[in-house]
Amino acid sequence: IYMAHYIIMTIILWGAWNMLPHEKFADIFPVLVIVVIVVTLFMAAILHYGLERPARRWLTGLLTR
Repeated sequence: IYMAHYIIMTIILWGAWNMLPHEKFADIFPVLVIVVIVVTLFMAAILHYGLERPARRWLTGLLTR
């Protein structure tokens, strides 16, 4: 989560802020927060299984030789 949340939050909220009228942005802000949370959890899972776990196995292999 720590690797993904800020980037995702920035992209989604900044994009919505620039693409929508500001009154509409304020109206859908709670929905945007939920979208940020869901996308962050999804990306965190992908990063965990696709990056962190393989890197941990690789480093463990290097250190146990």
